[in-house]
Amino acid sequence: MKKFELMALPYADNALEPVISKETIGFHHGKHLLAYVNNLNGLLEGSSLAELPLEEIVKKAEGGILNNAGQILNHELYFGQFTAPKENNKPIGRLADAIVRDFGSFEAFKEEFQKKGATLFGSGWVWLSADADSKLVITQETNAANPCATRPEAPADLRCLGTRLLSGLPEPPSRPPRSPVEDCQLGGRGKQALKVKSEESLE
Repeated sequence: MKKFELMALPYADNALEPVISKETIGFHHGKHLLAYVNNLNGLLEGSSLAELPLEEIVKKAEGGILNNAGQILNHELYFGQFTAPKENNKPIGRLADAIVRDFGSFEAFKEEFQKKGATLFGSGWVWLSADADSKLVITQETNAANPCATRPEAPADLRCLGTRLLSGLPEPPSRPPRSPVEDCQLGGRGKQALKVKSEESLE
C-alpha cells in the first residue's frame, strides 16, 4: 500500500518569525499534520482508496478518511504557500482577468476574501475556486472541508495551483516557484487557501 509522508517544509522552522513562531510551526506541522498523515495511513489499510492520489481520496472518501485526507491537503497548501515579499504582489495573466471579471477588481476580491475569513465560525478554511462554469467563487469550509469534498460537481474541472496568505507583515525567505498563480496574494484571517482552475480554462 502506498504510504503518505509528512511534507518537508521548504524553509526553516523559524523562518516565519515573528509572523508565525517556531513553536507554532512545530505544533501544527510536527504534531497536527504528522498525526493526520499517520491516521490516514492507518485508515487506508485494506481500503479501496489506498492507491489513489490525495486529492482523489478527498473527493471520494467519507468519515475519518475524509477528515484526515482533507486536513493533509489543506495543510500542505497552507505550509507550502510562503515566499519572499515583492513589490506590487498581485495576480497576473488569466487569473487576474478572471478576478476582475467575477469580482470587479482585485481590491474588491480581497475585501470579500477578508470578510469571509473574518466571519468563518470556528475552525475552517476560506477558498477561492472555480466552479464548473469557470466562475471564481469564494467559499467558507469548516474543519477539514474544501471544494473537492463539498462541491462534487466541480473537482473534475479544478486543479490546485498555489496559495498565499496575507498578514500585512513580512513574509519568509524565498523558495523555488511552484506556479504562476503564486504571484497572487490573498488577504484574510486564519487558515486560508487558494484553489483555482488551471489558467488555460479561465478564459
